[in-house]
Amino acid sequence: MAIMQCHLLLPAEQICFAKYCQSIQRHTVIVCQVHAYTQRQKATLICVQAYSPTLCCVVVWVQESPFQVQARLLTAAIPKLFKPDCHVRLITENGRSLLAKAGCVASRVEYTKYSGGRHIAVTHVGADLCMRACYFPDSWGLRVFVCDQDGRPKEGNAGVEQTVQDVAGPLCFQGDRLAVRRLMPKAEINDYIVVADVGAYTLSMYSRYNSRCSPAVYGYRRQQDSNGQQHTVLQLLRAGETLDQVLQFWNQL
Repeated sequence: MAIMQCHLLLPAEQICFAKYCQSIQRHTVIVCQVHAYTQRQKATLICVQAYSPTLCCVVVWVQESPFQVQARLLTAAIPKLFKPDCHVRLITENGRSLLAKAGCVASRVEYTKYSGGRHIAVTHVGADLCMRACYFPDSWGLRVFVCDQDGRPKEGNAGVEQTVQDVAGPLCFQGDRLAVRRLMPKAEINDYIVVADVGAYTLSMYSRYNSRCSPAVYGYRRQQDSNGQQHTVLQLLRAGETLDQVLQFWNQL
């Protein structure tokens, strides 16, 4: 019996790169030992790495990206793994840390209130779309921004009040909050809440709780016109769900 593939699932949000490399190193040793015993010549070590906030929430990479750091540390820790005659092939799957930045979600502030000693802005996006961020904010928290009615960021603008506030979603339970006790520009009615890093683990995990319709998805690109001016062009990638589609889902049960 020989090992064809070895799947290694690492909780990347809980471990550092050093332990990440150590785990791969130990599994490589095990696979090589099995190969020596069975005299098998080739195998694949697949490392499935979960989402890491340290990768996803970095806005600017100064000298090298986290993925370059990952490759450099792996090469230093397990040099034999990168030699042509190595019997083990490593495949890394960085998942959310690669895709999260590809998406953001914007929602109008429907109303505001003051409760529990702080300002609360209630929006149309919450735990139905950003389930992990609402249920496990310490591990899966997202970056949340406040924009004015014209879509301009309020952060850093003179005269904009900064306050400790919650950003709550539309669902009928206490945990539907995208931000809790967070210092940020005060959100007013008809402002917009923009949530970054939602390009993964959001729409694919959409909840049917409260039977809310899932949102439309748009892509955008920069396009130059005949005068050489750059414009942003939006394209509908996925239409928003209709009420009839939601009812059809429940009628199939």
